[in-house]
This record gives sequence, structure tokens and C-alpha cells, in this order.
Amino acid sequence: DNLSVVDLFGEAASRTEGLLDKSSLKLAIDCSAGLALTGDRGLLESALVNLIENAADFAEKGTVIALTAEQSADSVLLRVINKGAQIPEYALSRVFERFYSIAREDGRKSTGLGLCFVREAAELHGGRASIRNTKEGVEAQIELPVTNG
Repeated sequence: DNLSVVDLFGEAASRTEGLLDKSSLKLAIDCSAGLALTGDRGLLESALVNLIENAADFAEKGTVIALTAEQSADSVLLRVINKGAQIPEYALSRVFERFYSIAREDGRKSTGLGLCFVREAAELHGGRASIRNTKEGVEAQIELPVTNG
């Protein structure tokens, strides 16, 4: 299906609204109106939800999680960026592994399936997922091939 990135972001925002409110977090969306890609709406929406939930788990209370999209000649780059704890160096190369999880601030651990799902969804669409530390937190990316036609 041909998908509007604005619509995908809107649905992901709607599905994570309760969690964000509970954590006193805001979601800032930056995406140009005409941006589109080809793919499975359910898979890509769920991948974005997973990234937002993950970002929320590690974000400092009261901060903004940025959800951005930009298009280059051959790809669309979707980013979820939080302000908060960075991923320890030893874990950076492992976060996309099935069942690998980093303890949250309150000691909880996730199932370790969310980021694995994100990577699988990206790869099923001919793209890739990546994650990196920034000065203020963490940036997760899904890079997908651009829609032709």
C-alpha cells in the first residue's frame, strides 16, 4: 500500500498517547505533508509504536520525544529521538537481538522483542533499523526505500 507518513505518525501518536501522558512526555511530529512510502500499514505503525514506547521508557519526565521524517533521493528516514539515559556502549550492538533488554530506571525489563520487531519490519520493507546515542539521549531510525511512482 502507498502510505502517508503523516498518517502513520498520527496513528502511532494516537496509540501511545496514554503512555506519554502518564509519563508527562510530549510527542513533537515533524514531517512534510506529501511524504509517502510503500509498505504494510500495520507493521510500520507497530514498529513506530515500539520505538515511541521504548523512547518513553528511557526519556526524562517532562521532555519531548521527537518523531521526524525526511526523504532523500532513495530513502525515507523515520526517526524517534528522546532526551534521557543513553544506551550503555556494551549494549548498543545488541539491542536489536531477540529477548535482549536493558533494565529501565525503575528496574523493570521489557520482553526484549520490541526492537527485534522493529528491525524485522524494516528489513521486510527492504530497509534497515539502527540506533545510536546522542548528546542528550538516544535516536532510533528506520530507513526505508523511497516510493517510486
